[in-house]
Amino acid sequence: MKSMTIADYLGFSVFWLTVQLFRLLPFWMLYGVFDLFYLLGYYVVRLRGKVSVQNLDNSFPGHPENTADCEITEKSMRILEGKIEKDPAYWLWGHKHCKLTC
Repeated sequence: MKSMTIADYLGFSVFWLTVQLFRLLPFWMLYGVFDLFYLLGYYVVRLRGKVSVQNLDNSFPGHPENTADCEITEKSMRILEGKIEKDPAYWLWGHKHCKLTC
């Protein structure tokens, strides 16, 4: 069995102390604290969502609405074909997991 390191012990101690402190709070205060956690999480996740969409737009310029039928699939298949020609062993793994149809 692995012995606890100082970092493990400190992490557990902080967790235990936090639980004990929350246990002593009255319900109305607990609701307020967790409402603040919810609002913080809501705005952080929403901000991260906006940043993720911006990153995807920057990474993949051109929207699917503006492309011809199957153009994106054909481009990705050409990239895959190039990788297979470079190292055919990848095909043995890839053909079992990717069944692309357009």
